[in-house]
Amino acid sequence: FDNTQENASKVVSEMRGVWGLDTTREAARVNNDGFGQYVCPTKQRRFNKLMEPSPFWDVFKKALLLVKKKAAAGHDFLTAGLYRSLPETTLRSLSEYMRIAIQKQDLSREMMETILKWLPKDGSKPTYIDNTTMASPNLRPIGLNTAASKILEYVLFLIQIKISPKNRVHPWMFAWHRGRYVYTAALMHELIMEDSTLNEKTLHMTSMDAMHWFDTVHSETMVLCERRLGFPVQLIAAKAAVMAGSMRVRTYYGRSRLYPPQQGLGQGRVGAPTSSNINDTAVATAMPEYDPYIIGEGRYTTNVSRIHYADDRNGYSCTDE
Repeated sequence: FDNTQENASKVVSEMRGVWGLDTTREAARVNNDGFGQYVCPTKQRRFNKLMEPSPFWDVFKKALLLVKKKAAAGHDFLTAGLYRSLPETTLRSLSEYMRIAIQKQDLSREMMETILKWLPKDGSKPTYIDNTTMASPNLRPIGLNTAASKILEYVLFLIQIKISPKNRVHPWMFAWHRGRYVYTAALMHELIMEDSTLNEKTLHMTSMDAMHWFDTVHSETMVLCERRLGFPVQLIAAKAAVMAGSMRVRTYYGRSRLYPPQQGLGQGRVGAPTSSNINDTAVATAMPEYDPYIIGEGRYTTNVSRIHYADDRNGYSCTDE
């Protein structure tokens, strides 16, 4: 499935059945672009409660603790440990700024700035590898984001989880914040293998790695997907501001410039896996169905078509279709 801006209409329209939005489609205010600008009343009501000063302060404190202590600093050289050591009055001021900025849709652009660096994929490789050129072997682009933007992303992440109904993630998706960790996906795969071997059932499997998956998610497509899911406008705008943060690429001679990205979830971004799940659900809904592999027999059976964990995914079927 070609995941580009041109396919946004098809992606979003295919989400209605899976996310149960057909019943609320009449309540949507249809714009000229054909997308329903529906805001879920339940999500909006929960969002408004969380945006009060006291509840937001509780979310902010939890977000601050979620940022890893050893996380690399951004262009401002401020670390998560430094923020945690600030007095409570200063932290409350920062919390209040983020709360008002989200409501007013006026977040600092400088806070979202990212520095792009190239690091070795293999952690055992020496750190003195010249990673300023693309000729270096096995390099991975990674964004160094400010600690403040990471705190903000965790705030948005926690708000999005709190206002969303349970079991709203696609059954193919495995994400740590839903309690379905990577080893859960591995155990599911092992169960399929053992079931096929012990019961001598036909299994067709394919393993895929979605190349540059995070980089191909277009900003407008992401906004349309979240709009169609009924998220509050303020939350969508805040996530879009993080996603559209300027990127600075440093060169060998120290020269650099800011590039405004138009697509990509951002390597090293806190909200990238969650946004990938939302976008991936839309893509999965638009894909054709085929015969799944059936685990078990009789009344107690489970159909498995795919297992997705970020950009790694497996497909399973009982036929060669």
